[in-house]
Amino acid sequence: MGKPFEAELEKLEKTYEWALKADVSGISETIRNTWGYPLLSVGSGGSFSAAEFQAFIHRTFSSSIGHAITPVETISALPRNGEVSVWLISASGNNVDIYRAFQHAALREMKFVNAIVGRNETRLHEASAKHQYTNCFAFPMPYGKDGFLATNSLLAFTVILYRAYNDVGNGTTQLPQTLNALFKKCMDNFHGFEQIKEATKSLWKKKYLHIIYSLNLKPAALDIESKFTEAGLISSHLADIRNFAHGRHHWFSKHPEDSGIIALSTNNDYEVTARTLGLLPATIPKAHISFKTIDGIEAIAGVILSMYLTSWLGKEKGIDPGRPGVPPYGSKIYRLTANPGFISSVKTQEVAIARKRKLAPLSYDSESENLWSGAYKKFTKRLAAAKIGGVILDYDGTVVDSDKRWDPPRQDMADELTRLLSEGVVIGFATGRGKSIRSDLQQVIPQKFWNKVIIGYYNGSELKALSDNTKLSTATTPIPELEVLFEKLKNNFFLSTLADFDPKKHQLTIKRKKNKALSETFLWDLVQDEFYHRDEHAGEVLRSSHSIDIIATNVSKLSVVKEIRKKIRNGDVILSIGDRGRWPGNDAKLLNESLSLSVDEVCFSPETCWNLCPAGIRGAQGTLYYLSRLKRKNGTSRISL
Repeated sequence: MGKPFEAELEKLEKTYEWALKADVSGISETIRNTWGYPLLSVGSGGSFSAAEFQAFIHRTFSSSIGHAITPVETISALPRNGEVSVWLISASGNNVDIYRAFQHAALREMKFVNAIVGRNETRLHEASAKHQYTNCFAFPMPYGKDGFLATNSLLAFTVILYRAYNDVGNGTTQLPQTLNALFKKCMDNFHGFEQIKEATKSLWKKKYLHIIYSLNLKPAALDIESKFTEAGLISSHLADIRNFAHGRHHWFSKHPEDSGIIALSTNNDYEVTARTLGLLPATIPKAHISFKTIDGIEAIAGVILSMYLTSWLGKEKGIDPGRPGVPPYGSKIYRLTANPGFISSVKTQEVAIARKRKLAPLSYDSESENLWSGAYKKFTKRLAAAKIGGVILDYDGTVVDSDKRWDPPRQDMADELTRLLSEGVVIGFATGRGKSIRSDLQQVIPQKFWNKVIIGYYNGSELKALSDNTKLSTATTPIPELEVLFEKLKNNFFLSTLADFDPKKHQLTIKRKKNKALSETFLWDLVQDEFYHRDEHAGEVLRSSHSIDIIATNVSKLSVVKEIRKKIRNGDVILSIGDRGRWPGNDAKLLNESLSLSVDEVCFSPETCWNLCPAGIRGAQGTLYYLSRLKRKNGTSRISL
């Protein structure tokens, strides 16, 4: 089992070269969209070192919370409100623990769920395909999979993640082109690994090794402990430089003959590390390895050093870390399929009520539980009984997912829309977009149905049939009440730097600049602040899945509802579907209609705006789920969920 460890180390330079050229644009854009959210990075074994590296680099660049956890820890670590970015890292993408953790996070409907794997067509790809709001980024390793310990995959993941964060965070430090140049940049007087090998050789004959570390080098310290333990080389104890002072040093007074210590420091904490080592008995063998703090790249060098330390210790112990000889019981333990608490399915009623209660207080008694259960049953009964003559859809985040909004609707979505039109259902779109939606829909909906489709452009400020290709009258200079605000927003220091503006007659759209990492909430607060300080509050500020819209007074998506109502039979009702049903979402009024469904956020009302998608289904996938269950029978269209 495994590969010779030295052969793995010989590939590091080529892996580094490959990782420097790998396309990280997809990861970069996803990180940009999740900027400002807390991060949970999930990994096990060697991939836990990569998870710790991502947590560190996330904190470094975004100044937001970043925490590494194991797959099992996802069971208790995920927040109830879902406001977190979850990343799962796995070289194989196939082990049962990482698959269950991915599925668990998706079914719990965290805001963002993403995976990075080292192969194509893994189990995580399958899970991501099942829950289409998630992403799985594959980086097939050109030099084969790792042996027993994570080596080349770990190096590749750290380099890829660093490049992505550096791109998003507009970092000024680029990675050197070779490993030797990397170490020379990160270490004073580096002349090769022999000098470090010589400085550490006295440690390898000991029974116990303490590893104390700078916070910037925690990924390296964790990887050292992981490799030393997994290969059965030595018993290792971990502590950061100051936590070591809180009693950890006492070990040496009880085991002075059997213990050594290795310290990983940076220039920020070199002095306190050196003084700590100086106070320990002189008989304790010590190695102090110091790195320069350079925007986080010292952590990559530290992870690489971990691999060389493992090699040197393995030679001393007569164990090849790449082929340590796993006992039969070890393989059986690894392949255990017992579930320690991951969820694999959630009942429809349970997840629907959980979405309504997501932001509510935790304290619930049986009476309130019964109230929600009763409201769910009442709504679903009314929904099932409704004769649906028209469907009104939001577009971005509903018909097309936000990260694919530049593309027309997928073919399966187009097929369902066409089927409903052929069955006599009137369809309307209520969108913040202009003519781009017309172009996209005309590509996928047969021309013979264009007259039966109504589009409410710019949040319903102008209504036209899909067949109407005339110029939009609302795509002009803003009306006076918005023009004054537009000038103020353009002159805002932050907004002028961070945002792009798209002014129309009845709507101002503000988006973050494409290359800017910007919290959606921060952009919202900036706009609201300017809006609040106006002498008169005209119009309304709303959030879509990718922008902030300021719409003029008396403009609303409800104008589409009124228009569709004229076109359906008496006794038939309209079903409204959107993704932002809770204020200040731009679908809040649309989904306040008596019969409405959300494919993401819901309002607090027990009477309407329910999300009845299966757990882990969101956005366009959720809309497709609803539409596919809207069937015509005996001359009437009904929905069965």
